[in-house]
Amino acid sequence: MVYSKLKGRMADLGMSQKAVAEKLELSERSYKLKINGIRPFTMPEAEKLNTILKLENPAEYFFRV
Repeated sequence: MVYSKLKGRMADLGMSQKAVAEKLELSERSYKLKINGIRPFTMPEAEKLNTILKLENPAEYFFRV
């Protein structure tokens, strides 16, 4: 699964992948693998993303609803 809604939210907030990766304490490469659906996000990472990106309905970003 490619997380295009997460990418859109990052753009809305003016955040780069590098900036989000740093906040998640991941390498930029690891983050890119996850945001492009090659590796899964862990629950703690998803929870942090929820906080970092101020997601109002996280399920819409992580699941097909």
